[in-house]
Amino acid sequence: MNSMTTRWDGGSVRREPIIEVAGYIGAAVSLAAASTVLGDTAGSGVHIAVDLITALVLLGAGVALTAESDPYRRMKSVFWFLSVILVVDLAGTLFSDGFNITSPRGVVTLTGLVGAAYAFVLWVNSRRSLQIIAVVLATYVFLI
Repeated sequence: MNSMTTRWDGGSVRREPIIEVAGYIGAAVSLAAASTVLGDTAGSGVHIAVDLITALVLLGAGVALTAESDPYRRMKSVFWFLSVILVVDLAGTLFSDGFNITSPRGVVTLTGLVGAAYAFVLWVNSRRSLQIIAVVLATYVFLI
C-alpha cells in the first residue's frame, strides 16, 4: 500500500481525491463567504484588501502544491485561475475607486492589461488549460 492510500473497513481510498474535493470546497466557501460579508455596503478599501488577501492566499496555495500528481496539479490550476479573477476584480476597483479614473474604457483596458499580464506569468509557470483560458479571457477584456 503506498503512502497516499488509506484503508477503511477492508477497502482502499486514495487520499488525493479527498484532499482535492476538500480544497475545492474550502476555496468555494471562502470566496462565497467573502462576497457575502462584503456585499454592496463595504467601502473600496475593504474590497481592495479582501481581494488582495484572497488572491495572495490562492496564489500561495498554488505555489505550495508542489506534488506532480494530477489531482494536485489540477487543484493548483483552479486556485491560480480563481486568483486571476480576484486580481482582475482588484485592479478594476483600484483603477476606478483608488486612482479615480473616470473613463470606463480606461478602467476596463487597464484592468484587462493587469489581468492578462498576471495570467500570463501564471501560465508560464504552469502550462495548464485553465491558465491559458485566463490569459485569453483577460486579453479579450483588454482588447475590447
